Amino acid sequence: MKEQLQQYHLLLTQKLALLYPDLFGKDGDDILHAFRVNVKKRLAFIKLLGFLNPRFPSTKASRPFKQCMRKTGPLRDLQVEKSIFVKAEDSMGLPHHTSNWLEELILAEANSLQQK
Repeated sequence: MKEQLQQYHLLLTQKLALLYPDLFGKDGDDILHAFRVNVKKRLAFIKLLGFLNPRFPSTKASRPFKQCMRKTGPLRDLQVEKSIFVKAEDSMGLPHHTSNWLEELILAEANSLQQK
């Protein structure tokens, strides 16, 4: 079981390393979502390690990942809101530029996040 846990941890680490450089790129919505899913899996993995070994410092180990979720949450919320708004534009026949104000908020939040 130890070997499987190590392999899973390595897989999560490799995926995270591939996602991080493109986090603020043109496909940011999908990549940020995949990034947050990876972090969520890591938190579950840390919880599992804490369950398997009560001496494992799961609280300390999970702290940077929880912080990452808190910092990226507002940006992901804006991305989801924009997606919903664009679908509403389509169904109501509104011009597509109506949701541009959300794109400006997304860019501002992404820039703020990059500076942290």
